[in-house]
Amino acid sequence: MTNTCKIVQGHIHSPFFIFMRTGGQMRDEELLKLLGLDDFSTATSEIGQLQPHLFITQDEHWTHLADDWCYSLWCKGGYQLVQKLHEQIPDIPIFACSVGEADWAFDFAYYDSGKLLRRYVVEDTGYSIKTRRVVEDFGTPLPKETPLSGVGNDDQVYVLGLASGLGVNLIHDSNRIRCYAMSNWKEKEPCASSEGSSTGFAFSMLRAWRKFMGP
Repeated sequence: MTNTCKIVQGHIHSPFFIFMRTGGQMRDEELLKLLGLDDFSTATSEIGQLQPHLFITQDEHWTHLADDWCYSLWCKGGYQLVQKLHEQIPDIPIFACSVGEADWAFDFAYYDSGKLLRRYVVEDTGYSIKTRRVVEDFGTPLPKETPLSGVGNDDQVYVLGLASGLGVNLIHDSNRIRCYAMSNWKEKEPCASSEGSSTGFAFSMLRAWRKFMGP
């Protein structure tokens, strides 16, 4: 464990999660290999906020994989990684969700029985809850889903609520969280960036900071 793992409202504070119903039968090293993350190894010392890293933990049924706030896992492929993972373990249910860094965008996907059963994508180009819109809506709604108008202003609470509705236990014990960091890393520009008009830039930075720090 390192001090970069922030627990907010009982769970790891992260912009991108992948949950797999493995029944506790998958080792961390096996999961990293399936994702093609051979360049990640156990973090044995304190790591900087910009060093690519991720967290793994589990409950009785689900393995939880959480990204850092530089979106390192997302930049490794995002939902392409999720699709790749599903293709290798098609009989294991997978739920993935993400929220935007500085906007009100969010999305999620659910795989089971060898199929993509649900995919929902909300975009926001105006850095305003009023400008977000649904751009993809595939499959049957999941338990606890609500129309976009009822989501409110905490998209992370919403998408993690969907995970909870599938049976994921989101009470994270810091003593059971493992951190993996990119080996042989040299500092460079962070992957994630906040883009937008000059009028929306200042607000986007404030929202990004609020998201990173948590409530």
